[in-house]
Amino acid sequence: MNRVQRTTTRAGGLRARVGVALTGLAAIALLAAPMANADPIDSGSAAGFGAEIMLSDTDVTREPVAEVTAVAGDDESTVIDIPADPLAVSGTLTARANVHVESDIESGLTVNDHTVEGPYNARGLGEIENAQVLMDAAGEDVPLLSAALIRAEAVAVCTADTVQYSANSELVDLQIGGEAVPLDSPLSDIIDGISTVLAESGLDVLVNVERNVIAETEGGGIEVDALVVTVLSAVGDVPLGQVTLAHGEVGPITCAAAPAAELPQQFEPEETRALPATGGSAASLLGAGLLAAALGGLALRRRFAA
Repeated sequence: MNRVQRTTTRAGGLRARVGVALTGLAAIALLAAPMANADPIDSGSAAGFGAEIMLSDTDVTREPVAEVTAVAGDDESTVIDIPADPLAVSGTLTARANVHVESDIESGLTVNDHTVEGPYNARGLGEIENAQVLMDAAGEDVPLLSAALIRAEAVAVCTADTVQYSANSELVDLQIGGEAVPLDSPLSDIIDGISTVLAESGLDVLVNVERNVIAETEGGGIEVDALVVTVLSAVGDVPLGQVTLAHGEVGPITCAAAPAAELPQQFEPEETRALPATGGSAASLLGAGLLAAALGGLALRRRFAA
């Protein structure tokens, strides 16, 4: 074999060995790269309804209702109008309930935000589009209150094996007695506006208004009502009626431990399986691999030069 042939052979061997070294480094890099942890749940529940009407503290109408109590599932229901004189609610009412093993549920809120970032494992949502409550209270065909959209949403997400809850609501284009109310008006302004409308209509009643009512549910979890209007009789505390507009709830939610990342067995050297752990990090393993490759390349270059 002449020198040209030897040079070509050595160069080919060098390329092959460098290729093997690079392949080994790629394998080390893949093993050192962190694997994304999922946010699974073991169990959970979610529910929502568009509106609930209570008359004389006995008769209750709740429509529509969506509910999920399994580990995973989706439910949605829609109705138009709830006939329940004198507190009839008109509009398109929708309820949604979602529970997913993975955190892939987006928030339905469009104006306000949650205190916990999504996407989420569970969501309970209730909303009303083009809502009108207590029709004719402020005049012929003029409702006590109306809104382009009333929405309440409760959510839950599992992060690092721990569940976090959040709830919020929003009122878009709210009107009281036909008069527009700014989006972020104080609750006192809403109460005063409703009381004024009822007084002018000649209804001798007392009114209690609650907005964005958030509470912990029994057994753990969270719930929210966008707006609750209670009409009390003038002679006692028994409600003549109560309207709850847009309700969402989730929980209790239990989180599952994220699956541990397992190294592929084919990349584990046979002779090192019984050795005790040294505490080296993935970064140190990668650095050792790079050093070994560099030393091997130097030895090959010296042999080639010879």
